[in-house]
Amino acid sequence: MIEGDRREALKASVQARAGIMLGTSAEERADMAWRMVREPVEPRYRLREIVEAVGISERTAKTMRARLKELTANDGEITGQWWRDRRQPQQQQPGDEADADAWKERMAKMDAEEEQLVEELRDSMDRRKRPGMLILHEKQRVGEAFVKAYGVKDFEALLEWLGYAKIEEPPEDDWPELAEGGTVEDAMQRARAKRLAEGVECDDGAF
Repeated sequence: MIEGDRREALKASVQARAGIMLGTSAEERADMAWRMVREPVEPRYRLREIVEAVGISERTAKTMRARLKELTANDGEITGQWWRDRRQPQQQQPGDEADADAWKERMAKMDAEEEQLVEELRDSMDRRKRPGMLILHEKQRVGEAFVKAYGVKDFEALLEWLGYAKIEEPPEDDWPELAEGGTVEDAMQRARAKRLAEGVECDDGAF
C-alpha cells in the first residue's frame, strides 16, 4: 500500500465511523481525531481535514497538535486515548518525585469529587426523586436551565473540549425573529404568527 492510499483510507474510515447516525460518542470522536493527529502520514493531516472528518472543533485539533509535540519532546507515553493523554504529566526529571506524587494525589481527589458531583447532578434531574418538578418532564427545558446555570460561554467551551464542532447561530437576516430575543420556540411562534397574518397557510408544527 503506498502512503497516499494509507492516508486516504484512514481518513475515509474515520469519516465513516464518526457519523452521528452511528451513535459515535464525543470520546470516541476525540480518540479518532487524536489518531489522525498522531498518524505519521505524508503529508500530515491539515487541521481542516481533521475537523471535517471527525466533527471536532478546530481549537481541540490545535490542542491535540500542541500536546503531541509536548509528549514527543518529553518522551511521554501515548495510550491513544485522548482523555488520558491530555492529562498525564510530563516525564519526570530528577527531584520531581514529590511534585509527581502531589499531582497524582490532587487528580485522585478531583476524580472522587467529580463522581460525587455527577451523582448530585443526576439526583437533581431524577423525576422519581423529585416528582413535583414539572420541568423535569421536558428535556429541552432542563437543558436550557443547565446552560443558564453553567454559563453560555463556559458551556460552548465545554462542548469544544469534548470534541463537538461549534454550532453557528443562524444569521439574523435568515431568521429575523430570532434577533427579537427569547428562546428558539418564541422565535418559531413569532414566525408562525407573522405568516398567518400574511395569509400564508401553516401546517401543524411548521413556522
